[in-house]
Amino acid sequence: MRFLDDPSIEPTNNRDERALRPAVIARKVSHCTKTEAGTRAFEAWTSVVNTLVRTFTGPGLLDAIVRLVHPATPQTA
Repeated sequence: MRFLDDPSIEPTNNRDERALRPAVIARKVSHCTKTEAGTRAFEAWTSVVNTLVRTFTGPGLLDAIVRLVHPATPQTA
């Protein structure tokens, strides 16, 4: 009930529910994952991408995803 005293707190969880919806739809369309490891990988990837979306915008978001998928090769001396 903190939202009654603090106007910055939303009284519903609609924003969170909407954020989860694409992952739920993807799971239903793909008929779920076939293994426990696949489920965990999907959860982790979804979490990371959602964090990037909240952190970056525009070209910065694309760059962050590319760096995640194709990290730079470490330089050897």
